[in-house]
Amino acid sequence: MEQNLAEQIGQRIRDLRARLGLSQQQLAQQTGIAASTLSEIENGRYAPNLKTVVSLAEALGVSLETLLRASQPPLQALLRTVESPANARALRQGAELCYRYAQIESLAAVEVTPAPTYAPPRSLEEAEQIAVQERERLQLGIDPIADVVSVVENNGLRVVGIELPNGDLAGALFHDSALGSFALINRSVPPTRQLFTLLHEYAHYLMHRDQPVHVDQHPLFNQKGLEALANRFAAAFLMPEADMRAVLTSLRLPGRKGALPSYAWALLRRRYRVSLSALAWRLFSLGWISEEEREWALQSAKALYAAEQAIFGDLKAPEPIPSLTERAIALALHVYARGDATASFTAETLRKPLALILEYLQLLQHPAAAAQECEQQGGDALEG
Repeated sequence: MEQNLAEQIGQRIRDLRARLGLSQQQLAQQTGIAASTLSEIENGRYAPNLKTVVSLAEALGVSLETLLRASQPPLQALLRTVESPANARALRQGAELCYRYAQIESLAAVEVTPAPTYAPPRSLEEAEQIAVQERERLQLGIDPIADVVSVVENNGLRVVGIELPNGDLAGALFHDSALGSFALINRSVPPTRQLFTLLHEYAHYLMHRDQPVHVDQHPLFNQKGLEALANRFAAAFLMPEADMRAVLTSLRLPGRKGALPSYAWALLRRRYRVSLSALAWRLFSLGWISEEEREWALQSAKALYAAEQAIFGDLKAPEPIPSLTERAIALALHVYARGDATASFTAETLRKPLALILEYLQLLQHPAAAAQECEQQGGDALEG
């Protein structure tokens, strides 16, 4: 191992350890490495063998490739702005997934066409109009969107789910000129909030892509500046005003303050599969409920959910944001099946045992092989 690489690895280990809030002694105890040896490694004066690097990678919660890679992904540097000892491990794993996602796309020779950017809105009304224009551009109509994840990924924003501590970040948008754009979504919060956060990040992606990073803790309740604009887009994209008016018209209800009964709230919430908080803010932004009604709904959410369930029955929540989307998984299997990715890379990326992956790929080959055999047999019979 060359000295300069030993120095890079040592620096990387020291940074990762510090970001986890571990002392040298604590890391040494976790790995079984002598504290003096660890000090030599971190200072680049000792080149560790592969077994030692593997032990350090496991203790630090990163892949072996992360420690040995000649250069670190740009996302790692961006993530440092929001890291804490509590979330450092999860954020690094999220960054690693983003990097691997980009690698998979490159290996598959997939060209990702980013969505067009919109001029940053100067008002909430302009943000609402951008949501209408984006739905029109995508030919989505005004009906609820069945698969939000696919919509945003088909327009250049990759989606990665991560498990962050309770009360930590809700989500973040990262943009790098080389790797592209990624939305990191906290899977520890309810799926309805995950979905809203994803569209909040999609709003930043469309309207504020010139900024490399956007971090959101509680996007729905942040009603200031760029966050308020992103919230308005997300709510309008998820719950179009035209469709909401159609629902109320079908009940012969006017969209005005004090005129929405509890069953109208339930019908709207279930149609868009959103939280009561998101619906309350949306109705308030449209001027259909008063500030007093909004606050009442927010404070009485638990009782309202229970009453709604008793009358309407259970509501199926949206699917949680996956760690890797179906698109990413399919691309990973594709590049491995073609021989463009190693078995270990594929297994680490999908976080699945290699034997399970091989069994799945072989299983799918059987029908094709059987069909080819039948076709051959049929040809032989005709010739006979």
